[in-house]
Amino acid sequence: MQLVQQLVDALSLAAVYLTIALGISIIYGLTRLVNFAQGQILLLGSFLAYSFVRAGLPLVWCIVLATLAVAIIGEILDLLLFRRTLSSPLRGFVISLGLIIIIEQASVLIWGQNVISVSTPFTTHVFNLHGVLFSAPLLLLVVTMIVLLTILFFLFERTKVGRGTQALSENRATAQLMGIPVGRYISFTFLVGSAIAGLGGAIFALMYPFDAFSGTQYVLIAFAIAIIGGLGSITGCVVASLLLAIPQSLASAYISISWAPAFGLIVATLIILFRPNGIFKSAGTGGASHFALGDFSDRLHASEIRLAAAIKASRVNSVRRRLQQWGMERYGIWCAFVLLGLAPVILRSDSSLSIATYMVILAIAGVGFWLTFRQAGVFSVASGALMGVGGYMAAYLLDRFNVNFWLQLPAAAAAAGAVALVIGVIAIRTSASYFVILTLMLSELIILLFTNFTSVTNGSIGLVDSAPPSSLGPINFGGADAFYYLAFCLLAATTLFVFGVCRSRFGRRLISIRENTELARSLGVNVLRDKIAVFTLFGAISGVAGVMLFYYLHYITPATYDVPLTLDIVLIVLLGGATVWLGPMVGAAIFAFLPSLLSLSPVVAQLVYGCCLVAVIILMPTGVVGKFKGLYISLWFRLHATTKGVVDSAPNMSSFADPIENTESNQVS
Repeated sequence: MQLVQQLVDALSLAAVYLTIALGISIIYGLTRLVNFAQGQILLLGSFLAYSFVRAGLPLVWCIVLATLAVAIIGEILDLLLFRRTLSSPLRGFVISLGLIIIIEQASVLIWGQNVISVSTPFTTHVFNLHGVLFSAPLLLLVVTMIVLLTILFFLFERTKVGRGTQALSENRATAQLMGIPVGRYISFTFLVGSAIAGLGGAIFALMYPFDAFSGTQYVLIAFAIAIIGGLGSITGCVVASLLLAIPQSLASAYISISWAPAFGLIVATLIILFRPNGIFKSAGTGGASHFALGDFSDRLHASEIRLAAAIKASRVNSVRRRLQQWGMERYGIWCAFVLLGLAPVILRSDSSLSIATYMVILAIAGVGFWLTFRQAGVFSVASGALMGVGGYMAAYLLDRFNVNFWLQLPAAAAAAGAVALVIGVIAIRTSASYFVILTLMLSELIILLFTNFTSVTNGSIGLVDSAPPSSLGPINFGGADAFYYLAFCLLAATTLFVFGVCRSRFGRRLISIRENTELARSLGVNVLRDKIAVFTLFGAISGVAGVMLFYYLHYITPATYDVPLTLDIVLIVLLGGATVWLGPMVGAAIFAFLPSLLSLSPVVAQLVYGCCLVAVIILMPTGVVGKFKGLYISLWFRLHATTKGVVDSAPNMSSFADPIENTESNQVS
């Protein structure tokens, strides 16, 4: 009987997954948009239903109004944000990361960060059928999903709208030539997908306690369900949701509730690796969405090439030509390091110096992410977990064996590099969107290990140690100035190391892989080996940053290195500029000092960060430094390009606002 009860519980979990997965499948199948904010959109339905219940509205109206409100919000996000990124999937994905932060923090501001439960006579009613308990909300959710699946099946299989949507999913260009109104169909899919999430969220609020951060734990599995079931296949989504929910529910009952999420993640990982096209119908290209560095740099790189040609052809003297060829960016790097070196002198207060230290530590992690993305085109979302590996290695060696800091540092780098190597071997052979999903899943598995291996990590309580890094000869790092300079020296060493990698033959091979993988492979480049190698280097650098973060905070917990830290690292690099050397440092400076300068609370600061990330992707995808670099190139043409024909080819300053000419987005708007 207990087994039957667990299967019933699995049914409720599968229904929750299905409400997210159906929306993902419909939207992703048509737009190739990796929308990781779908879990937060479901939570909006939960919060709105909770508010309507508190306002005293009938329960049916609470569910209906929450569904309609979320559908409208989803369509607004489509028109204002996602519609601008149809030809650049990576930018759409990054926008969804920003929306995760925005919706989470806005929910905290509006509803608070406590766990919320909706209690009504309906929610507490339970049916007992031969010893098996069925709650009234569970029955409502199951019946609703059966009706919803019937409607969706009829809509997509038997109507003109459904056939048009499937045609667009298979080949958008051909569908456009046939006269199918792409914009209307995309609006339709966003409305339907968001409404399903809102409906599921409203009923979810009647079944489970939730808070502002509950969405992330469901969206990974739901995205895997959409892919496993086959994009666009309603039947596949149903089967895949059961396939993942049942092992998780049984593991929770018979093995360990704390390890239960790991089973769902492992099953999803294995199926994505060995059955990437789905169990049933698949769009066939769902995992082949091309995440390209060019989404953030195309026109900027083209303008740099024109600038180099103009300098070579210009009539300026040889000394001045060499200075111009040296470039603004390298001057900027030297100036940045001089300013960072003088920070303890410039920043007189201890609080400002502490912020500067935090900035430098984040910049170290940002440089590692920058290396993989800028050099190899590998968009990694594992920064937080790999920093955690380094931080826990240092904390464990210090706590149990009192190992010297200068031995902890290489051990942590090696451990994080080894974990990154394993992740790379597992995930990097997959295509872009699958790689993002797999790395997030494997990162969550690492965080679960941190939480559950209490004998090593002390679980969610974590490890605390106030000891400073070990002295180096006469230098003691107990003071704020000395610790800052330690972090600064590690940033300088990391930057020099990355510069050497970029200038090496290995770095040039990575560029060839980034620009054209198939061509690089045809020229004899071992693409898989080189990508795994650069991912391993990224892990080692992240491990070093994790050690420094542990010594900066003087404690370590699994929550310290969870998904929000990864999103912060992505924000730092993209905010500063993903294709310029100064990008990680400038992005880290803005990220660290902005709350202090504007006197923002932590919640408001995170909300501002999310808005900044979305605004940067929409308004200036090359980042702050990339924007100024573009303006510098344009100004150079106007002031110095005197050779005939050079001025005529000068780039328009306004072109740097958006390096991607999103023609497809314009067609469907």
